[in-house]
Amino acid sequence: MSEDLPTGTTLPATAAETSPENPWPLQLLSHKLKAHIDRTPSAWVEGQVIELNRRGSNAYMTLRDIDAEISLPASVWTTVLDRQDIPLERGSRVVALLKPEFWLKTGRLSMSVKDIRPVGWVTCWQG
Repeated sequence: MSEDLPTGTTLPATAAETSPENPWPLQLLSHKLKAHIDRTPSAWVEGQVIELNRRGSNAYMTLRDIDAEISLPASVWTTVLDRQDIPLERGSRVVALLKPEFWLKTGRLSMSVKDIRPVGWVTCWQG
C-alpha cells in the first residue's frame, strides 16, 4: 500500500484529521476498514433461514430475525451445512456463528457462516 503513495506525502493519522485539502487515498480507508473488521469477533445469532441456495461448494442464505423485520445475507461452505444431522431448509430456525468479512478490492462487506445448528429439533427427538 505505502509504495503507491507519493514520496513525502504526510497523511492524517486518523479519519477525524482528514480534510478536503488532506484526504486519505481510498486504499488507505479500505485497508483500515479491513483491519478493523478482521478484528471483529464471530458472534452466535438466532434466526430463520428464509433463502438457501447451494452452488457447488458454496451456499448462500438469508437469515431473518425471529422478532423483527431484519434480514441478513450470508455465505456458508456446503461442508458446514452437511455436518448437520438433519438437513437445513427454508423455514428452519437456526443459531449461526457469523463472522463479518471485508473484501478489499470491491469494498464489499459480507457475512460468513462458520457454524450453524438447527434450533428446537433436539427437544422433539427427546420428547
